[in-house]
Amino acid sequence: MKLRNLILTGCLCLVFDPLQAADIYRWVDDQGQTQLSDVVPERYRDRATRITSRKFELTSEQKLEARDRAVYEAQRARDENVLRRQANEKALAFEQERRERAAQELARARAKTDSVAPADNTNSQCEALWRRYNDGVACFSRFAAGNVGGRSVRIRPEAFQLCADAPLPPSSCSPPVRAEVFPMNVLRWP
Repeated sequence: MKLRNLILTGCLCLVFDPLQAADIYRWVDDQGQTQLSDVVPERYRDRATRITSRKFELTSEQKLEARDRAVYEAQRARDENVLRRQANEKALAFEQERRERAAQELARARAKTDSVAPADNTNSQCEALWRRYNDGVACFSRFAAGNVGGRSVRIRPEAFQLCADAPLPPSSCSPPVRAEVFPMNVLRWP
C-alpha cells in the first residue's frame, strides 16, 4: 500500500511540476546591463518582457536521445570494466605462469649442478662452489630493496622461491680472480 502511494505521489509531482514554474522576466537597467529575474522592480516594469521557459524544455525526441545516450554510456562503462578486469586476470595468469616457468628452470639448473659428478681436481670443485655461490648472490641481488647507505637490505619473498641459496665456499677454496673483472692496469699502483 505504501509503495502504491509513493508511486502516485511521484506521478502527481511530475504532472504538476511545470505548472509551478515561475515566470521569468528580462529587462535592461539604467547602466545598460541585461537582467533576468522572476521579480521586476517597479521602474522597469514597462521595459520588462516575459520569457517563456517552454523553449528551453526538451522535446520528447531529445529526451529519448538523452536516455539512449545514458544507456549507451552506462553499457560502455560496464564493457570497459569487464575488459579491464579480463586484461588484469590475463596479466596475473601470465605473470604466475612466468614465475612457475622460472621456478622450474631454476629447479632444473639446481638439479643439474647438484648431479654433477665430483671432479677429480679440487680446483674445479672450488670453481663450481664459487660459481654456484656467485650465481645465488647475483640472483638474490635482483630482489634486494631498501639499501640505504649500506644499512639494512630487505630481500623480497619471491627471491627464496626463485634463487638458489648456496653457502659460502670453505676457506680452503680461494675466490677466483677473473682477468676481465680485475684488469691488470687497475691492480697496479702508480
